[in-house]
Amino acid sequence: MGASRRGARTGRPLGFDPDAVVDRAVAVFWVYGYEGTTTSLLEEATALSRSSMLNTFGPKEQLFLAALDRYQQLLDDTLLAPLRTGSGGLADIETFFASLARLKRSAPGSCGCLIVNTSVERSPSTPQVQQRVGRYRNALAEALSAALSRAANAGEISAAGSAQRIDVLVALAVAVNWTARSSGGGAAQRLARSARAIVADWRLP
Repeated sequence: MGASRRGARTGRPLGFDPDAVVDRAVAVFWVYGYEGTTTSLLEEATALSRSSMLNTFGPKEQLFLAALDRYQQLLDDTLLAPLRTGSGGLADIETFFASLARLKRSAPGSCGCLIVNTSVERSPSTPQVQQRVGRYRNALAEALSAALSRAANAGEISAAGSAQRIDVLVALAVAVNWTARSSGGGAAQRLARSARAIVADWRLP
């Protein structure tokens, strides 16, 4: 949305779809990280000149923020929404880890999670980036909390210890993402299966 407004201020219609450009930029940043993403890579992926990108999106940092926002929306739509609004409890969490493993397998270059990668990359460590990393972790924790609450209400688990379970699940989700980046999709799938087994063991007899 921000890209569209910036383009509109020039007074001339854009000859390209800013949203599609951001989608392509997501894929580049996802594979190469912020530091490894060069202007040449972005030009090649988006089919835009350096001046067109600068005029529409601003400097690389601004395009990166737009890419993080788009990626967060992808996670919300594909992974977190079913956790927040599902009808199950532990089953929804198990499905989340299965879906997470599939997403990591289909990610470009088994490159893990763009936001998790960003959280450990040295640059850019700006307040705007850190805000988005924190927003991701908060959204993940809230979605998992909703599923755990449904599980407790259904008598699948005890209501006690919810905070500790959320911490464990967030850590496991981050670990699956980072394992995909560092060791590949196969290792991430194995860890996701272990996470599902841990969740299954929480179920009361």
